[in-house]
Parts: sequence; C-alpha cells; structure tokens
Amino acid sequence: MSMGSPPMLTFNHFTTPRWFAAQGGWENPQAPELFARFCGRAAHHLGDLIVAASTLNEPNIGLLLKWFNLPPAMWQVQTAMLQAAAAACGSTRFSAIMAGDPQAMLPNLLKGHRLAYAAIKSEAGRFSLGREHCHDR
Repeated sequence: MSMGSPPMLTFNHFTTPRWFAAQGGWENPQAPELFARFCGRAAHHLGDLIVAASTLNEPNIGLLLKWFNLPPAMWQVQTAMLQAAAAACGSTRFSAIMAGDPQAMLPNLLKGHRLAYAAIKSEAGRFSLGREHCHDR
C-alpha cells in the first residue's frame, strides 16, 4: 500500500510548451483550440495513468503579479526576454501564462479551460477532473 497523495496532472502549470509560446501563447486568438487539442491528445495517451487532473494552474497569476505593483524594471526585463525568445524561435510573439499581457490572455484562458475540459472528458478514463475530484471522496 502506498502512502501519500495520488499524483495530479495539471495540463498547464507554469511551464509552457515552446511551440505554444512561439505562437503567441495565451495571447494568440487560436490558443483555446490549440490548448484543447493538446489536452485531448495528452489525456488519450496517458489514459488510466491519470488519477486526477486540472486544466490550468493559477490562470490569474499574470493579473496578480500586476496587482503586486512590482518595479518597472522587472517588466522591462520581461519584455526584453520575451522579444529575445520570439527572435530565437523565429516568431513575432512569444508569451507564457506568467509572461505577457494578462488582459489579452484572460478571455483565451477562460475559453481554453472550457474547451480543454470538454476535450479531456471526451478522452477520460476513470479519473476525475477539476472540482470533480473533491466531490468523489
């Protein structure tokens, strides 16, 4: 018998796949559909290895960081980093959930969650997703 908590898969935590970020990340109008397709494929391949899952971790982190009133120099460094990453990828826009324009991301994050939830549920084995995990116990 194993002690401890079962593993939980979060489809988008703080890391972002390079291919997604190089397409503009969550600022890309196509992000919700791209994320849903990614989630559906991952759920299909991982299947019964998943015990519980969540679509997004802290989707409000960009807005929260703005609220903290961090020094302007931090945002300048972030902008330079995103521009350098875009250039390195041959992209016009590079963005991740923690780095980019949170106002532009918010509608895509909300839609992405809904589409991803549906895609994951269509592939789901017997695992719970999001709040369902809390209600299963």
